Amino acid sequence: MMSRSKSASSLVNMEGATGWDWRSNTPPGGRDWRAAISTPLAYRIGNSTVHFRPHLILVSSIIIVAIILLFYSSFGGRKRSIHVLRDNLEHDHLHTELNTRYPLSDILYSGDTKIYKIAIISDLDTDSAAGDNKWKSYLRYGELRIKMDYSRVEVNTRLILYSITLCRYGELRIKMDYSRVEVNIPEKSLELFSNLGAGGRGMELSELSVYNGKLYSLDDRTGVVYQIQDGGVIPWLILSDGPGNQTKAFKSEWSTVKGDDLWVGGLGKEWTTQDGKVLNTHPMFVKKINRKGEVEHIDWTDNYLALRETLGILPPGYMIHEAVSWSPALERWVFLPRRASKERYDDVEDERRGTNLMILADENFQHIESRTVGEIVPTHGFSSFKFLPGSNDEIIIALKSEEFEGKISSYVMVFNIQGKILLPEQKIADKKFEGIEFV
Repeated sequence: MMSRSKSASSLVNMEGATGWDWRSNTPPGGRDWRAAISTPLAYRIGNSTVHFRPHLILVSSIIIVAIILLFYSSFGGRKRSIHVLRDNLEHDHLHTELNTRYPLSDILYSGDTKIYKIAIISDLDTDSAAGDNKWKSYLRYGELRIKMDYSRVEVNTRLILYSITLCRYGELRIKMDYSRVEVNIPEKSLELFSNLGAGGRGMELSELSVYNGKLYSLDDRTGVVYQIQDGGVIPWLILSDGPGNQTKAFKSEWSTVKGDDLWVGGLGKEWTTQDGKVLNTHPMFVKKINRKGEVEHIDWTDNYLALRETLGILPPGYMIHEAVSWSPALERWVFLPRRASKERYDDVEDERRGTNLMILADENFQHIESRTVGEIVPTHGFSSFKFLPGSNDEIIIALKSEEFEGKISSYVMVFNIQGKILLPEQKIADKKFEGIEFV
């Protein structure tokens, strides 16, 4: 067995035996190793002798590897740096995945009653002025309570295969009767301010829409699309009028989500003088906006004219739209016109031309039908509406506005897609609120 301790003399003897020269710090065989690599290797091939210098091969290999690494870091690393820079600097609208959460807050339940959180936004016109280069709008929150009645259930056993699915496929049909609907919107308002104006006016917000997990509103004076966040507004886009090459801002009146895009529309009526003389058709364009903020300007003149023709409205008659939504469940555009007339536009007479109309059109405006919602109130017109989440786009909550001889009021009502009233008009404010959304 070997002992763990050795004498100094034995260590010296071992060093001598192995050839370790501790004075010159040269390892055993060190000089022989250097000599070996400096001596070229000779290989005989036939009658020829080929010489290889190992140290030159080693140096060449190191240089080649270094060049490859430098090339990769210059190009691959550069791409990574650009990617990181974009992540840091670009707006989060550039994320590749669309956030489809809707509504933004959870739906609450109390027994057989569903509770939805809603919001409305004001268009105060000239009253939006809040000081030098400052304008305001009011945001209010409320709730819609709807009692669900599941008493009518139909089962068609002929269509049952191996599982039960809901209404759409026909195996299990549940008829939901909405026996009681309540809307409560307290008067308490959150003031939103902006320094962006045009012609001494601004923050005349005309719509609310949830898109890509965010809440947006439209300023029909400046063309600005605002994101509402943390009690304030953040400008996202500025929409120019008509085909997008105008210095004038687009008068945005409605917005809706269709597919992966946010669609924004105007009045859907020719721009005229106060006595009805046509100046241009710029308000008959719509804006298709993707989550990156890219805008496509689409001429909808023929579509708007097709809606009028369905109701027998021909020039110089007109129709004004502020409440439009796309229904993915019905695959239809749904319009609740604010004003309509077979007569030439007149700024004063227009105040008494409100409608109770609902118009449905397919995607290409080839099949159009209309129906009515309750009784017509001439001074009341639709200004915004949304489909009740989870209702298969069968239930609608809508705002109506009144502007008559200086009197301004806002109303809310609920009805189904057939026009049956579930909640009659209910006054909510003596201010003009023109946008509603489930949040």
